[in-house]
Amino acid sequence: MDVASKKTSKLAINVPDDGINKRKRQAFVGNQIASYSLSPKGERALFSARGDIFTAPIEKGGVRNLTKSSDANDRFPAWSPDGRQIAYISDKTGEEEIWTVAQDGSSPPEQLTTGGKAQRYGTSWSPDGKKIAFSDKDGKVYVLTVATKQLQMIVDAPNGQIRDYDWSPKGNFIAYSMQSKNGLSAVYVWSAADNKNTRVTPELFNANTPAFDPSGTYLYFLSDREYPPLISSTEFNYATNRTTQVYSLALQTAGKNPFPYENDEVTITEEKKEGPPTPAAKLDTTETINFEGIEKRVVKVPLPADNYAGLSVNKGNLIYQIQAPFYYGRQAETQSSLRIYSLKDRKETTLLQPAGGYAVSADGTKILAGGQGGFSLIDANSNGDKTRKAVSTAGLVTEIDPAAEWNQIFNEVWRRYRDWFYVENMHGFDWVKIREDYKRWLPYVAHRSDLNYVISEMVSELTTQHSYIDGGRF
Repeated sequence: MDVASKKTSKLAINVPDDGINKRKRQAFVGNQIASYSLSPKGERALFSARGDIFTAPIEKGGVRNLTKSSDANDRFPAWSPDGRQIAYISDKTGEEEIWTVAQDGSSPPEQLTTGGKAQRYGTSWSPDGKKIAFSDKDGKVYVLTVATKQLQMIVDAPNGQIRDYDWSPKGNFIAYSMQSKNGLSAVYVWSAADNKNTRVTPELFNANTPAFDPSGTYLYFLSDREYPPLISSTEFNYATNRTTQVYSLALQTAGKNPFPYENDEVTITEEKKEGPPTPAAKLDTTETINFEGIEKRVVKVPLPADNYAGLSVNKGNLIYQIQAPFYYGRQAETQSSLRIYSLKDRKETTLLQPAGGYAVSADGTKILAGGQGGFSLIDANSNGDKTRKAVSTAGLVTEIDPAAEWNQIFNEVWRRYRDWFYVENMHGFDWVKIREDYKRWLPYVAHRSDLNYVISEMVSELTTQHSYIDGGRF
């Protein structure tokens, strides 16, 4: 405003900017790994990191970036049993769908599903490689037939989510855990033959993490059934810890107890008596489950109660983690560990300590374990602690297109609020229109802090407290 004339004029402000933060650049992402697993025989490791899918050699060779997608968040990769393809979840279309890509990168990714409207999790191939199971945030579990792209919903949990589904060895069943009305989870089995779900553990105890043994004879799972209360020394309060135990279910009525009572006895030679021999009970060699009375065929694995997490079964062994107890205000007296239990010898061996998560190769021979500041390949047997090899992630480098990433982040945040906001009507606001209004600012975002500002303003339209936008790679 000119004071003398009291006239105003609009200022033209131009701020030159080299756009440094919007330039494409190479970035190391080996410290941003979201999930990992192995090829079927353990020759290469599979990683998702900063929204891309990578495979890395265990010892020799180069890293492959199979998706190279700054414009998408590619997650939950899983190697097909024949080693040819990798399935994963991607939001490249604006919604989360199932995609596959050739493991050697020889062909472009292929989209298998359409119409996704919710956050999705955990691709899991059937043993024959013909189907893929996955779940979503609404508690639904789907089975996708790869050849026809036909999608079948096999269960819709009334409460919570389902994230621990496991295929039987021949793919005729899927075991999973689902929350009951009383708030406790139980193990269920879905049968492909009749599309029927059957609860196989009682509703009185938490049960989860089911895992079929390779022969299809037993189903192992974790269950909280040990509740000796710890009493405080300063006030009369109870606390429980190390409540979980490992259990086994015989899937057929003729199935034997895998852990019969052991007792040294005197050997006595009996005289042979003439007469027809008593026929022994025969196990059905086809993959079937006798559900009648299955809850009563449970056997506790002879392991002490502890803080078990994760459970896998290979030929002759159980593989699991034991988590350190949680203390408020100080570290635990123990460290989390990865362990293996020999079913024949009934002997437990610690494979890695401290340990993070782990993944077992499809053939059951190798374990990729996180911990001690990196990743290790370990033989999946009782001598595995002596075979540990470091797996390098130094080659996990990708090209980042910041503008494409920021656009993807903006849309993913919008979807997360759509999927997870505590009321479906979004406080009565048109959430789709709000996205379009704020999308117009994306071309002007020049730094991650700009993006956070735009997203914060968009989220504030919902007029709800305790909704924050923070963080990011600045």
